[in-house]
Amino acid sequence: MAKHIAWVIQGILVTWIVFGACGAESPADRVYVPPADGMTAITMDGEGGDWEPYPAVIADPRRDSLGETDISYVYAFANDRYLYMMVETDRGFGDYSEIDVFLLGKGKLFAEYRVAVTRGEDGLTPSLEHIHRLGSDRVGTLVEVAQGSVFEMRLPLEALGEFRPFQLSVSILAVRCRTCVIKLGTIDSARAAKVLWTEEHSGSGTDSTTRP
Repeated sequence: MAKHIAWVIQGILVTWIVFGACGAESPADRVYVPPADGMTAITMDGEGGDWEPYPAVIADPRRDSLGETDISYVYAFANDRYLYMMVETDRGFGDYSEIDVFLLGKGKLFAEYRVAVTRGEDGLTPSLEHIHRLGSDRVGTLVEVAQGSVFEMRLPLEALGEFRPFQLSVSILAVRCRTCVIKLGTIDSARAAKVLWTEEHSGSGTDSTTRP
């Protein structure tokens, strides 16, 4: 009897492993599929449907946030002209939060970008607050951001000069206490991960990936 129960339990576990855990592919397990025409087709609209060809570079642990916003996946890749980044969260974004993006090259912090996300009558609206650690301050005015069901950022590589962001990390800041006035604190952060460098190209002149 005991052996029969053990076999049943073993069968359930094997079924779960094969059809459950492995059946639902994680975005971090995707294999990068280059576009047939070699052109990047990301629209800066705050929606993540056009990121399907790209694997997530960070799979953040679930339910590890100290606030409303809980990072689930971070995507980051570069083509010949831009660095793209997208953040997915489990529970959306709170009434007010700030997204810190850190760019690293060869183990050193090159730049930090902070984006304030607030909830307006028509949804969440991002407003860029730029904090640049090294290089030209004009880089901040060239960053494009979009907020919808996901958060997206695009940065022209030429604005970084000779620096190449090989790694990227993300942190979410928010007010931890709703009933008191305190400073923002980090409620969730995703470890540094390698940026996916591709051989994709952007359109010449008016870039084809910009929102119409």
